Amino acid sequence: MALKDQQRQTKELQIQIKEEKDRAKQLKRQRTEENKKRKLENQRKAEIVQPIKNTAKIKKMKKKQLRMIETR
Repeated sequence: MALKDQQRQTKELQIQIKEEKDRAKQLKRQRTEENKKRKLENQRKAEIVQPIKNTAKIKKMKKKQLRMIETR
């Protein structure tokens, strides 16, 4: 009986440790995801944006300048 009890306790301990590891992984994944979102938002805030009011200018632009244009 004592052996069975000990095996059951070790099994419960293993399950508990595994759950703690999984929880820690999930928290870390969530934190990194939040950091990525925050970083992206900060990058967008820091960008200098110049709206093109005269669309005729787009036709006159060269290829390099056209690559730099982003629509939002």
